[in-house]
Amino acid sequence: MPVDLLQLKTELLETVMDAMTELLRTGEPRSASGRVLRAALRQTQSEYGFAGVMHEQTLRILNHEGLNWHDSLNRAFYERSLREYDQVGYLEFTNFNNLFGAVLLTGRPVIANTPERDPRSGGLPPGHPPLRSFLGMPIHSGDRIVGLIGVANRISGYGSAEQDRLEVLAQMAGVIYDSYTRQQRESQLEEHLRQAQRMESVGQLAAGIAHDFNNLLTAIGGYTNLVLEGVDESDWRRADLLEVHKATERAAGLTRQLLAFGRRQILQPRVLDVNGLISGIEKLLGRTIPEDIELVLNLAPELEPVRVDPGQLEQVLLNLAVNARDAMPHGGRLSFLTTTVDVGEDWARHHRPMTSGRYVRLTVSDTGTGMPPETQARIFEPFFTTKALNKGTGLGLATVYGIVKQSGGFIWVSSQVDRGTTFEIYLPVVHEPIELATGIKPRTDTTGGSETILLAEDDGAVRHLARNILTHYGYTVLDGRDGHDALMKAKQHTGVIDLLITDVVMPGLSGRELVARLKTERPGVRVFFTSGYAEDMSTWANIEQGGVALLAKPFLPVDLARKVREVLDAPASASA
Repeated sequence: MPVDLLQLKTELLETVMDAMTELLRTGEPRSASGRVLRAALRQTQSEYGFAGVMHEQTLRILNHEGLNWHDSLNRAFYERSLREYDQVGYLEFTNFNNLFGAVLLTGRPVIANTPERDPRSGGLPPGHPPLRSFLGMPIHSGDRIVGLIGVANRISGYGSAEQDRLEVLAQMAGVIYDSYTRQQRESQLEEHLRQAQRMESVGQLAAGIAHDFNNLLTAIGGYTNLVLEGVDESDWRRADLLEVHKATERAAGLTRQLLAFGRRQILQPRVLDVNGLISGIEKLLGRTIPEDIELVLNLAPELEPVRVDPGQLEQVLLNLAVNARDAMPHGGRLSFLTTTVDVGEDWARHHRPMTSGRYVRLTVSDTGTGMPPETQARIFEPFFTTKALNKGTGLGLATVYGIVKQSGGFIWVSSQVDRGTTFEIYLPVVHEPIELATGIKPRTDTTGGSETILLAEDDGAVRHLARNILTHYGYTVLDGRDGHDALMKAKQHTGVIDLLITDVVMPGLSGRELVARLKTERPGVRVFFTSGYAEDMSTWANIEQGGVALLAKPFLPVDLARKVREVLDAPASASA
């Protein structure tokens, strides 16, 4: 074997050993990759070079050697690039209209000894030095192209000898980049877990705040309406009271959104076909977006059913449509796609906290401005918004997140700046027949009665309001400040108790526990619950299975009066 060839192979072997030793010693693929790149420069006698790994649809430059940016051409780009490289450890490129892209798109080596005349040479980053010659080698991992090594400006150009040497080094880089990919995936999983835990904590806080505000709004709105009933149309104070009423309604809307985010909203789920729901609101979606945005529906035939609150799912779709509309001020395309998918253990493991199983996947995509990673990480947080002041509350996507999660589903987002955004919603398939809407209209009368009602409510303002409303409509009211107090009032009362109205969440004795204990003594008593939020999904599932009526806070006096009459007048089999 010639001395030069022996020396070459020895150096290649030493490079392999050095890089793998570095990888095992530090666990840092970038450092090992740098050793390979420096060997590539020596082996090919090149002025500079770089090594990059593919991450989703971008090329991450992990290492560059001898690369001097021409800052005189674009000083701002030069400084920003170096700052980004120092901060995050890589540079990202999405423009593949160049020699780099030719390597990645074809999966084959690219030699360009006269780049100025090569049609593949366009699209270099601003400030990049001119290429006098170029050799690019793809890095493979199995059948996948995971990155590339590029070297440039060899004085005599590149040939098959340099290509062969670079190919050996690229094969070794494939092992290194596999390690890098695993690290990135593990880091992403950890970030997903941290994000889920943070969202859970914020959700609990939001739900607690909304619960307290719902009690306040029930009292404010209720008393305002009671006063309005006694104020003549010509009274100047009526206009002020109506403004208080409107403000209360707006505040109630915000608390509902907070409850949705915190997964404490009172839902009324039923088994439905998502395709039918989307088709049913197609006209509404069309009115939500301007004419220069194309609405595309691609709905899979024979989609399997899911269990979800139809009104809340409509809210999800409308919120996403509004979000997409705002991201496409100059027009574009908004697409809704449905399909049924089987999520395997491996996919679920890399998308925690998702679990394996069969899902209906609802994909909402736009061709808008997209979002940088730092925005994507926060878009589901309540009150986070990138819109101008007074242009949004920042609760739209938080509401979407909460409704999906409370429905037992999962939501993922992917986005790139200037390339649009895609939301993927996964709802678990159920093997039950689709439930048709009953079409029953609620009662509109507000007649009172003479029955006796036991009221259990731990919030004093709400309790006093409810008692005033009920006595105003002619009922006899026994009110308890909590579950234990209500039980004592019931024992002290010798007559019939026709109805129990109880809050779900109370200290000491919950509403459900109160119902169970009261029914052992008064099995014929009728019941309905009030609540500012659902404790958890199992609570409302048990309540619904028992056929017990629900009244969400904040409620108006007329709402309470109608619900009381509705429960008292219902057939015995329809009321607990």
